[in-house]
Amino acid sequence: MDSGIKDVVEALNLIPNVWTADSCEGNKNECAMIRFHYGGLDSNYRLSADFSQRLYLALATHKCRADIQLEWNSPNTLSPFIILSFDKLETKRIYDALSSVFGASV
Repeated sequence: MDSGIKDVVEALNLIPNVWTADSCEGNKNECAMIRFHYGGLDSNYRLSADFSQRLYLALATHKCRADIQLEWNSPNTLSPFIILSFDKLETKRIYDALSSVFGASV
């Protein structure tokens, strides 16, 4: 885990049923990115979509600039990845949003 986004990755991992697969803080021309699952490996798309919507609303409420995507990599993947990407300048604001909205968990 890259040190520049460590707090955001750790905050996500404290939310029940979230576990990160990988992350990268990017470089000067790339956004930071965190790929994670919500629920167990047998979770369905609806569970991930519902959590993605909650995450979007949390970030939007705090005026965070970020992208959220759902991705299936192959037919062998039972649960989609949720991909959160953002400019590194948004790191603290995203951490604050996660802490505020999912605060009991973070």
